[in-house]
Amino acid sequence: AFIVGKSQKKSDQDYGVKTSVSQEVLNLQEAFVNVAEEVKPTVASIYTEQVLKEVVPFNFFFADPFEDFFDDFFGQPAPRRKAPQKKHYNQRRIEGAGSGVVIDKDGYILTNYHVVRDAEKITVKLSDDREYSGKVIGKDAKTDLAIIKIKPSGKLFVAKLGDSDKIRVGDWAIAIGSPFGLEQTVTVGIISAKRQNVEAQGNVYRDVIQTDASINRGNSGGPLVNIHGEIIGINTLIYSQSGVSVGVGFAIPINRAKEILETLKTKGKVERGFLGVGQLENVNDVFVKQYGLKEKTGVMVGDVISGSAAEKAGIKREDIILEFGGQKIESAEKLQDIVAAAAPNKKIDVVVWRDNSKKVISVVLGEWTEE
Repeated sequence: AFIVGKSQKKSDQDYGVKTSVSQEVLNLQEAFVNVAEEVKPTVASIYTEQVLKEVVPFNFFFADPFEDFFDDFFGQPAPRRKAPQKKHYNQRRIEGAGSGVVIDKDGYILTNYHVVRDAEKITVKLSDDREYSGKVIGKDAKTDLAIIKIKPSGKLFVAKLGDSDKIRVGDWAIAIGSPFGLEQTVTVGIISAKRQNVEAQGNVYRDVIQTDASINRGNSGGPLVNIHGEIIGINTLIYSQSGVSVGVGFAIPINRAKEILETLKTKGKVERGFLGVGQLENVNDVFVKQYGLKEKTGVMVGDVISGSAAEKAGIKREDIILEFGGQKIESAEKLQDIVAAAAPNKKIDVVVWRDNSKKVISVVLGEWTEE
């Protein structure tokens, strides 16, 4: 029982004890109940099926009638012929599960890219047990977001999208989804941190929301909600060595999703520029002294990808990129964001520091792909 300030006493007949619960606590409890009642109808459970073909080498061994001939008349086995090899495939059906949130009355559902990646069949189950066949109409591996379209019969409840730029560390956070297939599960925590970068499974997640609201397998693609019932993030991954929640989960800010929703609906993908430089290091005091820079700004190129736009334009290892398209580069993250926001096949001037002087290099950007 909570005892906070002025309280209302209620008796507990089962245990023969009296508890005092403040009105503030009761109001908070009611707020959680209201959020659950308002948001749960907008949350969908997503079930996927994929047929995986596995190559199984198979050797054919022949009972050759000429072997008997050699045995009978020459007293020795026939010369062995090389057995032909053929590829055989075993088909294995893989089933997956995740969550999603209805963002449009016409049947658009936002989820994670990794939930529907390579899925051949998608079933969407709403909170009222209506089931629909879903189709991926847009996906973006870089943000790990995707949009599924269903053809609904009847009314859909649509989620309210909040403003993730306004979240504060310590704010309430409520996760809703289908962990381990347990549909319409609600868990509560707080915003634990706002992280600039989190790297997982070869992907770098930018500006993610960290929460201790319990997130497990199956929560992926479901909403992270504030105390007002507004979607502030899409639950994406957890930090865990056991595969279950240890209180460190991450969500993609809803504002990052808002930036690409219309593009995913209309084009099916997000077109991003690709420069082709890697192993970037922010310029520090050592670089300033070693390379004769006039100020501590820019990023050092550690690697240039073969065949990329950067290589074709003549950008080299140990070049220090100072400007890109007229914008000053203060960090690797800023360079990545600016390049990604630029259109593919666009010609852009890049200012680099090389041999104690500035050089302007014109680059025709490539297009970023998942590969």
